[in-house]
Amino acid sequence: AFYTRSTLADAPTTLGRDVLCVDDSVDVLAFVCEVLREAGYRVMPCGNVSDAAVLLKASRPRVLVIGASARARLDSVRVGASHEAGNGVAILELPDGFASRDPVESSRELVSRLRDVVGEPA
Repeated sequence: AFYTRSTLADAPTTLGRDVLCVDDSVDVLAFVCEVLREAGYRVMPCGNVSDAAVLLKASRPRVLVIGASARARLDSVRVGASHEAGNGVAILELPDGFASRDPVESSRELVSRLRDVVGEPA
């Protein structure tokens, strides 16, 4: 039994995700993540800006979707270093007042903007 490979050993490790979502509001974060999951993207939520900087390096997402207030606090040097390291992280900032807009219209716009940046989900 020790010489045969298990199915877990054959499974690829998928720490990386298509999208890393960062926002201060847990409600906005949950909404954005569910909309993007429904659209077929692999999403990783993060409510802490300092954790997001680490996750940018560790998970190497294709896109960082970030709220305006969180974006103001995110260290641009770390985002730039992550981009220069070959991660190719595109940044999609949520517009001001995103939480107060019509949810249907907001979700359509978000998915459309994301598809413009990275294309269809893998």
